[in-house]
Amino acid sequence: MTIETRSSKSLESMGITTTQSEHGEKENLWNAESAVVYAEKQLGIELDPWQRDYINTKGNVAVRAGRQSGKSFAQSLRVALFALLNEKTQTLIIGAVDRQSVELFEKVKAHIFILAKHMIKKKPTLHKVELRNGSKIIALPAGRTGYGLRNYTIHKLVADEAHYIPEEVWTAVRPMLATTGGTMDILSTPRGNIGFFYEAFQRESDFTTFHTTTEECPRIDKEFLKLEKKRMTTLQYMQEYEAEFLDSLQQFFTKELIDSC
Repeated sequence: MTIETRSSKSLESMGITTTQSEHGEKENLWNAESAVVYAEKQLGIELDPWQRDYINTKGNVAVRAGRQSGKSFAQSLRVALFALLNEKTQTLIIGAVDRQSVELFEKVKAHIFILAKHMIKKKPTLHKVELRNGSKIIALPAGRTGYGLRNYTIHKLVADEAHYIPEEVWTAVRPMLATTGGTMDILSTPRGNIGFFYEAFQRESDFTTFHTTTEECPRIDKEFLKLEKKRMTTLQYMQEYEAEFLDSLQQFFTKELIDSC
C-alpha cells in the first residue's frame, strides 16, 4: 500500500487534529512510522497477524476466510487507509447486493471518522464519501451483470463476499482499472470451486492470496464451533468455517475428473 507523507503545516491547514509524540513531534497518520500500527492505536484494537500482513500487501489481493474471522474489518481498514494516504484516488466497493457493499462502506466511514475525521470534505451519503485530498470512496451493488458500474474509472476495486458476485460482473469491472494501474481486493467465504474468485487462488494468478479459518480467530468461542461441527455436515463446515474450496455438495464427479476428460 502506497503511503504518502505530508508536512505538519499541510495537515494543520486541512484542520487535522494531531497528537503529541514522546519526542515532541505531532504524530498523525501521515508521519507515523507505521500507518497500520498508528491506526491500531487510534482504534484501540490489535489486529491479527494475517490482517496486518494483508493490509500492508501491495497489488491485487485475494482473501478466503472463514465466517466471522475478521475479514470485513481488515478490508474496511485497508480501504480507509488507501483513500486517506493516496490523493485523488477513487475506490469502488461492490457486493452482490446493495446491503453488502453498504455495510462494508459503513465500516470504512467509521474508521475514517476516528483516524482523520477532518479529512471528510462534506457530509457522506449512503453510497459515497469525498475526502479533502481529492479521493472518493463509492459503494454500489454489482447486480447480475455489472452494467450499472461501467462508467467508472477507478484506482481500487473492492469486492466483499466476492465468490457470490456473478461472473459477468468481473468482465464489466476489470477494465475500470486499465488506465490507472489500479488494483483489486477480493475477499470472501468460498462457494464451490469455480469462478473468478476461485481462479485468483490458482498458481498462474496475479493475486497475492491469504487463507484464514474461523478456528484461527481468537475472538471465536471454541464451544460454539464444536456445536457447529455437530450441527453441520463435514463439507458444510469445511466451506463456511475452514474456507475450503469444495465441489458442489450435489456434484457427483469432481471438477478435476471432469477437466481431465
